[in-house]
Amino acid sequence: ADLMHKMEGVLILDSEGERLFAHYYGAPFEGNVDKQLAFEKKVYDKTHPKNGVPPPKDGGDISLIDSHTVIFRLDPEVYFYVFGALSENEIIMSEVLTCLVDVLGQ
Repeated sequence: ADLMHKMEGVLILDSEGERLFAHYYGAPFEGNVDKQLAFEKKVYDKTHPKNGVPPPKDGGDISLIDSHTVIFRLDPEVYFYVFGALSENEIIMSEVLTCLVDVLGQ
């Protein structure tokens, strides 16, 4: 059994869904910009607050999108995401996201 945890990617999008930063680790996205942009649009469409619907109280949540576990945190101007396989440990992914947000907030 593979005991190493692996993120499939890290995304930072602005409040309009435009890419500020993206890094993909391996298949199926690495090197395929069209797949990356299509996935980013799905992620944004599913996670951004809709009219009249407030974001999660702590700014973060979890979602399943296209067979990927997506952990996200929504700040007023920037949306942070980490994602991995459905079998990936959500707690580990959440800690990775927390570290990313904390470091960038310094």
